[in-house]
Amino acid sequence: MEYEKAAMIRDRIQAIERVSAKQKVSNITENNIDVIGIAKSELQVCIEIFFVRGSKMIGREHYFYTDLKDMLTRSGEKFGDRPAYIFKTEEKGKFRTITHKEFRENINALGTTLIQMGLKDKRIAVIGENRYEWEIAYLSIVCGAGIVVPLDKSLPANELELLIERSDIEAIFYTKKYSDIIQNIKFSEKNKLKHLISMDNDENFEGIYSQKELIQEGKKLIEEGNNEFLNAQINPKEMKIMLFTSGTTSKSKVVALSHENICTNLMDIGSVLDVTQEDVFLSVLPIHHVFECTVGFLFSLYKGAETVFCDGLRHIVENLNDYH
Repeated sequence: MEYEKAAMIRDRIQAIERVSAKQKVSNITENNIDVIGIAKSELQVCIEIFFVRGSKMIGREHYFYTDLKDMLTRSGEKFGDRPAYIFKTEEKGKFRTITHKEFRENINALGTTLIQMGLKDKRIAVIGENRYEWEIAYLSIVCGAGIVVPLDKSLPANELELLIERSDIEAIFYTKKYSDIIQNIKFSEKNKLKHLISMDNDENFEGIYSQKELIQEGKKLIEEGNNEFLNAQINPKEMKIMLFTSGTTSKSKVVALSHENICTNLMDIGSVLDVTQEDVFLSVLPIHHVFECTVGFLFSLYKGAETVFCDGLRHIVENLNDYH
């Protein structure tokens, strides 16, 4: 990347004010900002703001993320040792903690295996309850493997089958609740579905992949030098997320989203909500909805916060106490 001095500071004044508030720098003017560096490449524009007072640099902020992979990398460098997820185990009163670093390593491993399976640039669906494995699957797809298609977990089997056919899905991540439905859909000649990936199985079994085992395979591939996912380039303007409308009044319609769409929202939300790495997000709304996916899932990672999962609407107060 090549850095250039930016002459028109006023064009960036809104960004400067946001960052200056975060860095606790007052009286920001053209005279006490040394450089606004604009890092350029073919697919990315990343603004860095350098604050100086006298001859000493007192602040530096990467302001703009054009893709989710870049966001994960930079926030991971900053918050890697912080807890990203806390969730219950089978043993009552015992909780498991996943750090931001561990989460990102699992994404890289799973994404590497997906490419190894021949799913590069293919459409891959995810369906299930709000959970850690859903979020790993989503980001492993969208950050270098293919196009992610989050499916509504409340849809009946016939509508799920239709969406899988219409969207040319070739692989799907699912929880055990949808096991029978998904396996029946796979046998239809009308769809392109080839790979079933269970979020619950501990190992590959009878043609069904285990997400856990795919992650372990990916870690081995990376150790052996496979960097195809790690080095995958993201075009922030291309469609990488395919959503479907609810279809309450007519046939469900496709909503095509890009990395740029999501990252712009993350930065705008960050300029309004005062969220830090000390905060905890309780994931309640259905995660396939773009609001929960953006605000309750991706924004938490962007800010280095923690995410915990609600056991259901009746358990909100209980869960608030559990994870307090």
